[in-house]
Amino acid sequence: VILEHLSDCDFDVPQLANELSMSRTTLHRRMKEMTGKTTSSFIRDIRMNEACKTLAADGNIRVSELAYRVGFNDPKYFSRCFKEMFGVLPGEYSQENNVAK
Repeated sequence: VILEHLSDCDFDVPQLANELSMSRTTLHRRMKEMTGKTTSSFIRDIRMNEACKTLAADGNIRVSELAYRVGFNDPKYFSRCFKEMFGVLPGEYSQENNVAK
């Protein structure tokens, strides 16, 4: 469901709960049990992993375009989240990945 709404920056926890036909409380509880994460963290992690895959496939993509493609409406916030998760900024990751190819 999250991947279906990947580029929708307005897709959030209430919409996910609705898509899965469960209450937000049930969704949060099950998500925490299954992943150890909050639902919003889980959604963000999926977005970040998809961004990483996209960068690996196309190292020339602009950071702002990548941010919008994976559902962030603020490229600076996207870059901060990316660095928090992967330890480097998207541009640095792209350079490292291209050197490794």
